[in-house]
Amino acid sequence: MRWLPDPSESSVRQAVAAAAPRLANARIELPPDIDTSNPEWSSSTAIVDGSFIVKFAWSEPGARRVFREALVLKALGRVVPELPVPHTAGISDDPVAFVTPLVRGAPLGFEDMRRSSRKDRAAIADGLASFLVTLHQSLVLDAVRAAVPSLVAPDPQGRTGAIRARLPRFLDRRRADLVLGWCDWVDEILRVPAPQPVLAHGDLHGFNQVWRRSSWTLLLVADFEVAGPADPEYDFRYFPSQEPTLGLVTAIRERYMSLTGRTIDMKRALAWHIRTALGDALWRGEAGVPLPGGGTPATYVDDIELKLNVVTRP
Repeated sequence: MRWLPDPSESSVRQAVAAAAPRLANARIELPPDIDTSNPEWSSSTAIVDGSFIVKFAWSEPGARRVFREALVLKALGRVVPELPVPHTAGISDDPVAFVTPLVRGAPLGFEDMRRSSRKDRAAIADGLASFLVTLHQSLVLDAVRAAVPSLVAPDPQGRTGAIRARLPRFLDRRRADLVLGWCDWVDEILRVPAPQPVLAHGDLHGFNQVWRRSSWTLLLVADFEVAGPADPEYDFRYFPSQEPTLGLVTAIRERYMSLTGRTIDMKRALAWHIRTALGDALWRGEAGVPLPGGGTPATYVDDIELKLNVVTRP
């Protein structure tokens, strides 16, 4: 396995030539803001010939993640070809890269849910539930495990120990006390292992989704870098943050359960959400990076508090 020396156009062209030789001389459009500061995340994508996407890496950790993703996508294309995921048009391990057709559309943004009609919301919930129902079949995890020996369980960025120790400095006393209590509750909920793991996408936020907005049809779910065995509730962890209420996650959950007969534990989904949201607030607060939608650690806490009041206050 080899990775690129850097994310320059000349290096990326080497990756394209290795993964899809017929595109070796095609036009390459690099993103303008490639982050080169963290070796763990030293991977990116570029548009090739206006019709394809190449994903590449320029560090060993990044290369391992990208190559694992390529193998996962290849296995999914074989086992569940109807699943709306990138279909590999070429894979290389020297240097590590893979090429997929470009699917044009729009992400599911925070404002989309706030502006959507009842019909639109139903279509969004149905699209996401149907995607997860197909992805979470036991045969899918079995096939991907067999094809990808390096498969690992996804892990959210937020750990309760770090949240307890470092997030309160961004909060007033009342909110800090809430966070400490939630961390205890989250640990209690997640201490009990899920009865049967599924292949979780692992990072199913709205900007890894591609939609046709005119009909709210889910065209593609991208970025399987952290896909791996986890409880099904793990893939529900981003849905509560899409809107001010629990309406979306409830609709997806109900549709998912009606199609599978499998129970989705709302408390477990919210426990994963709390780790995710507060972990995001922590790293962004410490790094001085703005939170999405102009939020702050305090507004994140307020949002969680409102949603937990609907279910059960821990």
